[in-house]
Amino acid sequence: DAHERCRGRLTVAVSKREGGVSELAVNDFTSRDDLIEALVATSAIPYFSVRAQGVPFRGEPCASDGGEKAFCPVPIGWDVENSGRPFTICPFHVTRLGFAGIERSDVDISPDVTEPDKSLKEFLEYALQGLVIQSPDQLEDLRDLGYNDARTWLQNQTV
Repeated sequence: DAHERCRGRLTVAVSKREGGVSELAVNDFTSRDDLIEALVATSAIPYFSVRAQGVPFRGEPCASDGGEKAFCPVPIGWDVENSGRPFTICPFHVTRLGFAGIERSDVDISPDVTEPDKSLKEFLEYALQGLVIQSPDQLEDLRDLGYNDARTWLQNQTV
């Protein structure tokens, strides 16, 4: 019942590639398979992690990572005026890569939090490691980096 528990609580950004790139934000999952297809589509990097422009999603022949159009999308139905900015996680070093329209303050958890002085070269090496199949030890190192980012963010919160 994962799709039912995620419905309305998780927004997945997918880029439709048929006839040009356009953004699709999905939060109404019809089945477990629909949820899995959305997660696979948002993880697909054309010609890098998949051999084509994307993967099938909801009858569309090519869907891929939603970051092409909406790097940190606002969840569907989110009331920014009354609820404030939604909680966001970014696996990339926002300030070093200079994403258009994205400021460090727009992202809650990212490598900027724990390693603000890491060089762009070092960061890009980590980012590329996440895109290439790694050994179990390297995957544990990457997981630990994400864990440390989240832990640092939590320690800085006032409850």
